[in-house]
Amino acid sequence: MGRRAQPTPAPGAEAGPAEADPTGDPEAPPPVAPPASGIDPLSPVDAGVIDVPPVVKPPDDVGPYPAIAPEPPVAEREWVLRELAEEHVVATLEGGFYAGRPIASSGPDLEGLDQTRPTAVGHARGGHRSDVAADMGWINDSLAVGAVSLRGIGHHAKARLAVRQDAYSLGHTDDWVIIAVADGVSAAPWSHLAAQHAVIRASTLVRALLDDVGDLPTPGQWATVAKEVRASVEAFARRSVPAPAPGRDAPSVETLALALSTTLDIALVATAPDADGRYRYVHASMAGDGTSYLLDPVLGWSTIRDGQPDQKDAPADFGVVPLPRDPGRPPVINAGQLEPGQAFMLVTDGFSGMIAGGAGVAGVYLHDEWGHGPVDVARLIQAASLMNPSGDDDRTAVIVWTC
Repeated sequence: MGRRAQPTPAPGAEAGPAEADPTGDPEAPPPVAPPASGIDPLSPVDAGVIDVPPVVKPPDDVGPYPAIAPEPPVAEREWVLRELAEEHVVATLEGGFYAGRPIASSGPDLEGLDQTRPTAVGHARGGHRSDVAADMGWINDSLAVGAVSLRGIGHHAKARLAVRQDAYSLGHTDDWVIIAVADGVSAAPWSHLAAQHAVIRASTLVRALLDDVGDLPTPGQWATVAKEVRASVEAFARRSVPAPAPGRDAPSVETLALALSTTLDIALVATAPDADGRYRYVHASMAGDGTSYLLDPVLGWSTIRDGQPDQKDAPADFGVVPLPRDPGRPPVINAGQLEPGQAFMLVTDGFSGMIAGGAGVAGVYLHDEWGHGPVDVARLIQAASLMNPSGDDDRTAVIVWTC
């Protein structure tokens, strides 16, 4: 999430004598607090990553909340499918640091992206953070899921050195695939921890809710999940940042967000078709700029929710206020159905900026690679590693294919 600016921490902030243990273990020795001059994103201090409080059943609906408007049927959707023009370049990089990666660009000039030398991070807060995460597997005979998350090339540059700050979580019940995707704010140095915490907490809450209600959550229940996750990220941030000096107030949520901040999007896809032979899906934008699509092998791309619309086209409910700050709005819910053979895809802005609604050359390339049915995890990683001048940020995609 490389484009979002954040305010600079106030000078002179003092750290307390010790940092609260974020793992919640009262017997664990307190780690050393970071220097009072600021937060070190590459601190050798282990903050602990996974801290999931017990699940509390969300209460009954509160509100009022608007009803979830169904998406238009396939025949009425706007689809984007284009062929590669001659001036577009789809090739393989033959030399340099990224030799072997596919190029999907409107021209051969990568604007220096291929000249950024990959940089190893000595030690990240919370322990090692891999540059790549990927999964692929079948849920049943007619449904498969794949996910891939890559550290952006821009995060290898010395001026923006950071670990992969995107995160995703996958799970399923008998009836639903559960997806959570988070994009840590790059200006907040511990955002990879916030993103990881958010997707785990969100997935846990949604699974408990599905087990309890047995069907899709209502708008009020989605709002409760959003509040629970926001509160959990805030609590995690308070355990992870230095304790205030004696006599000083606890940090505000805005101050906490300078250290840990993340977006969050959740999606559900049915594991079996309904009576009409279609697969239901829901995309719940909690505090996110994630974008969701339908992929059709013949028709191409159809955008469900655009997480980064042009300002002139932005809907009234659009606006990104990352957690742990209060988004100030209920979750934005989009619901619809997949035809057999189509795929549902949820991505962070590292992908959506390149895909450009399917009209960009990267969108054409990814449709060719992922839009025709399930692919192996190695092919997921290879396609996701495409080089494009608009793609230097972390990028994450989760795809559910129906067969």
